[in-house]
Amino acid sequence: MTLARRLRGDAPALRALAAIAVLLLTAFAPIDFGPADAEQDLLLVADLRGHALVLVDPAAPEAVGRIPLPGGPHELLRLPDGRVAATLEQAGLLALVDVARREVQTVDLGGLPHGMAVDGDLLYITDRASNVVRRLDLQSWVERDPLPAGAWPHAVGVLASGALVVAHAEDATLAIGPRVLSVSALPETLTVAPSGDRVATAGALGGRLEVFDASGEPLWDATVGGRPVRALFGPDGAVVAVALSATGRVALVSAPGTVRTVAVGGTPDGLAFDATGDVLYVADMYSGEVAAVDVASGAVTARLDAGESAGSLLIIVR
Repeated sequence: MTLARRLRGDAPALRALAAIAVLLLTAFAPIDFGPADAEQDLLLVADLRGHALVLVDPAAPEAVGRIPLPGGPHELLRLPDGRVAATLEQAGLLALVDVARREVQTVDLGGLPHGMAVDGDLLYITDRASNVVRRLDLQSWVERDPLPAGAWPHAVGVLASGALVVAHAEDATLAIGPRVLSVSALPETLTVAPSGDRVATAGALGGRLEVFDASGEPLWDATVGGRPVRALFGPDGAVVAVALSATGRVALVSAPGTVRTVAVGGTPDGLAFDATGDVLYVADMYSGEVAAVDVASGAVTARLDAGESAGSLLIIVR
C-alpha cells in the first residue's frame, strides 16, 4: 500500500492536515500478552536498523512479538488512547501502533520528526529539518501551526505547569517555556521528573548532566562524560539514569550530583525503569540486546535479545 501524502488546501485546518494510512491490519495474529494477572510487565524496544518494534518479556529470553515498520523507529511514546507513537525520522513518518493487535497506521509528516511529548489533545514532535516543533491534534489529526525552535530541536517535554521544554542540540540550549538556557554541548535528550516540576538534560559532547526547576533555575549538575545520549528520571524522581554511549556504561546520578556508573557493555541507548524503580533496562544499539540492571547493587541480572539494534524503550503493562 502506498503512503498517502499530506493534504493541502487554503483553509487553515486543511493546510496542515496529515493523512493517515493503514499499513498492517490482518497480516499478523494478535500478540498474546499472557495471563492478565501476570506481575511482570513487557518491554517494547525500538529496533532502529531492523525497522521494527520488538516486544520482550523480561522474565523469558525470547521475544514475545515483532511488529514491522516502514522505517527505523527513533522515539517511542504512549498515547492517551493506549497506542504507541514511534517517530520514523528518516522516512518522515509517524507510526501509530496498536501493540496487541499488531496494527500500524502512519501519518506522513515529511521533514525529520524525532522527539515527542503529549499535553492534553496535542502531540508535540520536534523537526530538525525546519527547526520547529510540530503540533498534531490527537482527535482530528489536523496539524496546527508549528512552533519556532532553535537549531536542531531534538527532544521535547511538558512540565506540570504546561510549559514546553525543548532541547536544541546544535544550539546547546534548553528552552523552558519562554526562557532559553545555555547547557552542555549537544543536548540530545531531556527528561521530566514524574512530579513535573524538574527537567534534566545531558550534553553528548559536553558530558554534563544538568537539572533545572520549572522556572529554569539550575538545581544541580554532575559531570558524567562518556557521550551521554539519553537521560531518564526514576519513578520517585530521586535518581537520573544516563546512557553513556561511548563507554558502555550507564550512570545513576542522584542529587546533589553523586554519580555511580554500571558497566553494561556495547553502545548504551534507550532507558526504562520498571514500576518500582528497582530495575533499569538499558538498550544496546550495537548488539540489539537489553541489559536488566539491579539499581541497588549495580549488577546486570539479565540480557534480553531485542533485534538488530535496540534503541528507545517503553514499558508495556499487560
